[in-house]
Amino acid sequence: MMNYIISGGTGALDVPWIRVPNLLLLAGTVALTGYCLVSMGQSGVLAGTALAVPMAWVCAGMAITEALGLCGISLAAAGAIGWSKHASEGDIPWRWAILYALGLVVATTTRQSYLAAVPGLAMLAPLRRSGWRLVIGVTIAALVPICLVFGIWGGLLPPAQRSMSAGYSIAHLGLAFAITGVVTLIIAPGFLWRHRSVALVAGMATGLAQFVLQFAAPTTLTSVQRFFPGDQFAAIMNRVVNVGFIAAAGMFVGALAAALWNSRDRVLWGSAGAVFGLCVAAGAVTRQFSSRYPAMALPLLILVLAPWIRCGPWLLVRVTGGSLLGLAVLHSYYCYA
Repeated sequence: MMNYIISGGTGALDVPWIRVPNLLLLAGTVALTGYCLVSMGQSGVLAGTALAVPMAWVCAGMAITEALGLCGISLAAAGAIGWSKHASEGDIPWRWAILYALGLVVATTTRQSYLAAVPGLAMLAPLRRSGWRLVIGVTIAALVPICLVFGIWGGLLPPAQRSMSAGYSIAHLGLAFAITGVVTLIIAPGFLWRHRSVALVAGMATGLAQFVLQFAAPTTLTSVQRFFPGDQFAAIMNRVVNVGFIAAAGMFVGALAAALWNSRDRVLWGSAGAVFGLCVAAGAVTRQFSSRYPAMALPLLILVLAPWIRCGPWLLVRVTGGSLLGLAVLHSYYCYA
């Protein structure tokens, strides 16, 4: 639809105009995340930390569908939080409920993996007293379109893709949590520092387990391996990076568990549940792994980390550095992929 509007009704867009819709969707994602933050009592400016994440630039800079899913899940979160904020006895803010449902429809029909985030998102809506019945009803109604798609396919995947995506990949699960941990280090290192005792123990345990057992052996650094002097050096670097990645995964999971243990905040629990579900769902993609998969949780991850993000010069440096790295990754896709 956006292509038709921008192209003046023809639907045919050439490079670079075909990428404009995704850039607009990224802007919409940031704006909707900002609304969620303001509703939580945080600064809406923190939503701009999404630009510090290199994968966000990949999603926006290429003609792929993740950008639409990101905007959809942001709309669902904004609708749920707005619904909860404006709900009162005898007064149902239907416009917020409709936005919540519309966001779920867009997200789940764009990427089936967003089904794993639905329980967490539902926690953001008003669940007190009889409100939970309406939340469940609206959520079920929003899932009807994707269920119809599954009925046409005869399963969760199109018939041609089932043999390529069978099983479950522990390596991809570890990478999903690892990338989420690295993103956390970029936009909110204070989150890991605040829960450093648990994070360090968990990171050391998972890193040591990976070094000894090699239970998750993904091929990382694929974009830069062409610059290594030889295959043996590439193998050594791949093992070292894998240990660091799995340690980052352990640190994030440990810090998140500690944060949840010390909090009863519904937004934190719901957002964390959605992020966790999306990381687990990434392991179901067994044929290949892309950093875009855990990036699908970015708006919800920002909601989790918002209390520990501190505005200042150091944050500006991280956002600038992450943006430049994102542009470099895009350049790598265009020139070498």
